[in-house]
Amino acid sequence: MEILYYIFLFITLYFQVFFLVSYLEDSKYYETKNETYNVSLSFFPFVSIIVACWNEENTIEQTIDSLLNLDYPHSSLQIIVVNDGSSDGTWEKMQKYKDHPSVLLLSKENGGKFTAINEALQYCKGEFIATVDADTLLERNALTVMVKTFLNDPDLSALGSTILIREPKTFIQKAQMVEYQMFSFTKLLLARMNGALVVPGAFSMYRREVFDIIGGFKHAHLLEDLELTFRMQKAGLKVGQSKEAFAYTKGPENIFTLFKQRLRWSYGFLMNSYDYRSMLKGKQNLHFGWFTLPMSLFSYLTIPIASFTTLYLFIKIIIEKIQKVQLLGWENTFSLSKIRFDFFSLQAMFFISLIIYIIVLFIIFSGKKIAQDNSKNPFPLVLFFIVYAILVPLWVIKSLYQIIFSKN
Repeated sequence: MEILYYIFLFITLYFQVFFLVSYLEDSKYYETKNETYNVSLSFFPFVSIIVACWNEENTIEQTIDSLLNLDYPHSSLQIIVVNDGSSDGTWEKMQKYKDHPSVLLLSKENGGKFTAINEALQYCKGEFIATVDADTLLERNALTVMVKTFLNDPDLSALGSTILIREPKTFIQKAQMVEYQMFSFTKLLLARMNGALVVPGAFSMYRREVFDIIGGFKHAHLLEDLELTFRMQKAGLKVGQSKEAFAYTKGPENIFTLFKQRLRWSYGFLMNSYDYRSMLKGKQNLHFGWFTLPMSLFSYLTIPIASFTTLYLFIKIIIEKIQKVQLLGWENTFSLSKIRFDFFSLQAMFFISLIIYIIVLFIIFSGKKIAQDNSKNPFPLVLFFIVYAILVPLWVIKSLYQIIFSKN
């Protein structure tokens, strides 16, 4: 088990150092604001925004109001809201906007989010098409920032935004806040090396021709945004990530909804990775196939091994320490004047693990900087390590179980 743990540590350290080196080579980009932050456009291309909703009566009005309050002229904006067979009062809430000239309301039988987006694609008039989740709010300049990024890069086909947790209240949401900030940094790093893993459905934008080239959204094991990104990478389309376009999502409020959401994400990621396993050869996109996808798969598949190995080693170390205390005596062991350095396990494993945690903390604080979070409260960080140390192995193991023992 120690050999397995060393292998895990070495590969983890390799990926972490790769991240660090990639950052250092391009550090000025991460440390300075992009020119798109202070946005001004000489003209405003027509943009269509799709909001697919199912049972979102508590959030849909806030989301639509957020879109109507964007600093983007309504004459160049089309907001298409699709009710995917909701069983609550979502459709009734939507009627508030039925007479707004920039809003188009659609309703269909429930078929899943991907069918709702595809339905809306038929009505899109925009040169650019954005998707926004029905529980997501955008910064006023978010759309303008995204559009300007596209105008500055004619080769760009799709662009993800910086997704953050909106007003975290519960312990679980505060733990997610740290996770989302960390992701804002890692997604930016991957996109800068042309290896973006996902253009998040919460708020993303595409050139219209993307859907002419690769088609619309698919079921994709309930992870349609990930699958579409995989398809774009396979087609050789450029996928980017914005660090100035902010969107805020609510995030699960308790441990049960978080587990359910992440189980779906974990299962969907593994199944889509299997469907696109040919990309591991790196023929379509070297960075995606030889780094992003292997790194992501490694992190998922080694989590169960690392968790059980860590537990085994922790128990082993505790037993050894208890035995040393019994042999040396409590007073001799912990007396500052008689401290025994052989009591501590100063092994290579300890130092490698320490380096990995230092890099993880660096990534977290870099994400915090991107999120413009100046808070010095350490409580969310502590919650993050506790919550995810417990939950991540559980939902990864369960998703692997579902895949291995699935009857389909």
